[in-house]
Amino acid sequence: NPITQELLDYHNGIKDMSQKILRIIGEPEVRYREDPVRMIRAIRLAAKLQLNIDEKSSASFQELGELLHHVNKSRLSDEMIKILISGYSLNCLNIFQKQGIPLNCMPLFECIFSDNNYISPENSIANNDNVDDENKNLVSLKYKMINAVLQQTDNQVQENRKKGIHSSVENVNVSFIFAALLWFDMLILRNKYFQKFAAENAPNKNLVFATQQAISELMSQMNKDIISRKYIGEIRGIWLIQQIFENQKPNQILNLPKLPQVQEAFRFLQLRHQIGEISDDLMSWWENFMQSNIQTKESL
Repeated sequence: NPITQELLDYHNGIKDMSQKILRIIGEPEVRYREDPVRMIRAIRLAAKLQLNIDEKSSASFQELGELLHHVNKSRLSDEMIKILISGYSLNCLNIFQKQGIPLNCMPLFECIFSDNNYISPENSIANNDNVDDENKNLVSLKYKMINAVLQQTDNQVQENRKKGIHSSVENVNVSFIFAALLWFDMLILRNKYFQKFAAENAPNKNLVFATQQAISELMSQMNKDIISRKYIGEIRGIWLIQQIFENQKPNQILNLPKLPQVQEAFRFLQLRHQIGEISDDLMSWWENFMQSNIQTKESL
């Protein structure tokens, strides 16, 4: 009340704040049916502010979570990006699973978490006879990558906040996050193409060609409502430069500094090394190269 300077708390919000409880105003099930996105926002706020979602407010999450499949994809994509750059993305995904809301209800997550299994991916692949050993290893690395890139992003956002820099798509490289989240899905698809070309005895269709085909197919699945075109170009650049890092052909190496995504691609290589996908020797060579002057680069 501006006249009496009295705070009128009709919903016991002050008490809930003191007890770190997040509660939906009104009847939760009615509110979620009105707009299922409220479930996502409740989880994001709970993760960000370290609140516990009231039992009544979360009781219908599992039952009504499927309603998110019917929400406009562009709206869900916006919510997905807000989660990824929130600084609490790992906590958000853990709450999603704890509350029983399917991770594959949102664009991009639908591709990444097709089996809706986030914390223990081994359960979904260990006894699957349809997945060969190489791809089982890639799936295992995929979940290490997901954890690594989200943890790295969370740390970056939280450090930026301490400096007074708020998280936004301008301050966080969303393309880099997407590239990391989808990297192993692309590699599995690449292997599929490479095996197909080998069976067809097509010598001109090598691993590089298989990679390009895999990227094109995967990106075609990501329409503008999931990943905008500006991100797709940057993702493609980060991925293709990985082949230069791995092949180490002299003519490609010397032209590398001219490529627009080279710094982010190198950071991506470091992330791959962190999860054990890249050898210490290769990482050491590239670290030496990236830190060297032009003359040293040419001698290397």
